[in-house]
Amino acid sequence: MRESDRGLEVTDNDLEEFYRSRFPVFEKVQILDEEEGIDYVIYYKVSGDLVPSSNRLWKEDSKGRRSDRPEQNPPGWMLHVVYYNGTSVLELYNRSKSLTELEKDGILLRNAEGKRWVKGRIPTDDDSVIAPEVFPANHYREDMGVYANVEGDSVLIYDPRLDQRINELNLERAKEEAPDSLDGF
Repeated sequence: MRESDRGLEVTDNDLEEFYRSRFPVFEKVQILDEEEGIDYVIYYKVSGDLVPSSNRLWKEDSKGRRSDRPEQNPPGWMLHVVYYNGTSVLELYNRSKSLTELEKDGILLRNAEGKRWVKGRIPTDDDSVIAPEVFPANHYREDMGVYANVEGDSVLIYDPRLDQRINELNLERAKEEAPDSLDGF
C-alpha cells in the first residue's frame, strides 16, 4: 500500500489502545511483540474532501468540545497494519458502515499484485500450501501468497506465513505452560 493511501496514523496512546482492543486481530498478533521487526500501526482514513483528523476519533461533550471518550465507530475507515521489517504482512480494513461489493472487490484488487483472487476455502490437498490456523480465510490469491477474509464491515488480508508463525508461537507457549498447569496432579 502506498503511504499516501494509508490516511492519518493514530499515535495517541489512548486511541491506539481503544481501537486495538476492539479488534480480535490485535489479541492474536500480540504474541509477536517479542519478535524483532514487528510493528502494529493504526490509520484513520476518510472519503471525499474531508481531511482525516484525530478530532473525529473522539466523542463530543454536550458543549461540542472533545470529550475523553473515543468514538466507537468514526466515519470512514480504520486500517490496522502489521509490518514485518517495514513490509505489510497483515491489513485489516474496517469501515464505519457495511461494505458494498464494489468496496470489497476494490480492496482485494488493490492487493492482487496482478494475480486473481479466488473465493472459497483454502485448498489443503497440496503440502506446499499453508493452511490457515489463526486467522479465518474465505478468499485466497491464486499464487497462494496472500489470504483474505471478507466479512461484514471488514476485510482482513494477510500473508499466510504470518499465520503460520503465530500458530508456531502459540504451540511453543502452550508446551512451555503445560507442565506448570499440570502441577499438583
